[in-house]
Amino acid sequence: MRILVTGAGLIGCYSAARLADAGHSVVLLDVSPNNDYIGKVLHGKGAVVRTTDIANVRELPELQASSADKVDMVVHTAGVIGGTARANPYAAMRTNLVGTIELAEAARASGVRRIVYASTHGVYELDKILQPPFQESAPVSAHSVYGATKLSSEHVLQAFCEAFGMETVVIRFPNVYGYGEFLGGSSGGIAFQQLLLAAMENVAISIPHLLNGYGEWLYVKDAALAVQNALENPLGRKFVVVNVGNGVLHDEHDIVRAVNATLPNAKFLSSRDDAAPPKSTERHVAFDLSTAKNEIGYYPRFSLEVGVRDYLNELKRAVS
Repeated sequence: MRILVTGAGLIGCYSAARLADAGHSVVLLDVSPNNDYIGKVLHGKGAVVRTTDIANVRELPELQASSADKVDMVVHTAGVIGGTARANPYAAMRTNLVGTIELAEAARASGVRRIVYASTHGVYELDKILQPPFQESAPVSAHSVYGATKLSSEHVLQAFCEAFGMETVVIRFPNVYGYGEFLGGSSGGIAFQQLLLAAMENVAISIPHLLNGYGEWLYVKDAALAVQNALENPLGRKFVVVNVGNGVLHDEHDIVRAVNATLPNAKFLSSRDDAAPPKSTERHVAFDLSTAKNEIGYYPRFSLEVGVRDYLNELKRAVS
């Protein structure tokens, strides 16, 4: 298949690399692609890189119905995340929501068969989800700028799916970690990478605040696997929403143990005030993965320890 991947960040690049490995023809789109980063993740695998604002995606040659190079499917990861979205809400709405509308219309007009959309656990009301199972029917919220853009985009894609028949898989990811550049503003991803870089240099570092407390951490190569499965597997219905994670909660102590399993001499300083209340975004329950397994055949391959070991190897290759 010929596949367009929007967003040349963490999930986008690792998904492009996995899809290229699987024999697909990949077009990677970003408003400001970092060719050095793309090259390090894709390791020379063939991919066409397009420099285009997602809000202008309808001009892309691969989304023209008459083009011989027209794509069959789309993976939509481009977006502004978290605190970056809050700091500039108009820009975030334009990129995340208007960009999704433009992409959905281009896909409809050019006859794209399926869209896979990278959404987030940020659409859920996490403070209300205190007992398992944490399923896709859990309460959702649009309290944050980022969450509002992602939830709105899910609704846009569902409306296009219902009206025009294109298939859509919405993947709600938890915290995703892996070797990245994080221009979209993933503060958790940045904190994780800073921790590992310090550990590699044998520099004692205070554990970043964003890693304190319980969260569900998904290694990026498992995220890319879920994207591939969502593209390649037949769907039982036109519009599917799946939680994709590893089904386990970890806190900063687990992360430290995972790092020390590979770098036993790495030293960390606690930055957690045990008297402080937990973060409002702290997870209480891990994802139930049964829908992802049933709908797209996904199950995680990387434990936290194995993921961190692979991540450290990726970082060593990148900085060497």
